[in-house]
Amino acid sequence: RIIGQLQAVSPSLRIFCHGYDWAIPDARKGAWLAGPMTAKGIVETGLQQSLVRLLIDRFNEAMRGLERRYPGRVLVVDCRGAVGSGRWYDELHPNDQGFGDVAARFRKRIARAFDLATG
Repeated sequence: RIIGQLQAVSPSLRIFCHGYDWAIPDARKGAWLAGPMTAKGIVETGLQQSLVRLLIDRFNEAMRGLERRYPGRVLVVDCRGAVGSGRWYDELHPNDQGFGDVAARFRKRIARAFDLATG
């Protein structure tokens, strides 16, 4: 609905969105992923990571659906694998180096969308 409203106001608007990287559940670094899963009895670290990976993949598929529904107007930046395992500030947010690699993916996608040279 929001995309439709924005398109009605500005038909040439391009919306860039992303579906996140595969976050790493870690109860020592946040209360968003590992804690709630542990509270539900999902305590094995590998299983927690697999579940987060599945959720992120499905969310990315949903973002791709928006991209197909609004071709050339909604553009998805695939950030999966950008951060890696050692560059997370907390369970959901990369550290500065991780954000730098996410930003690089945005730069490439924006350059491609506007036919700009990168370098």
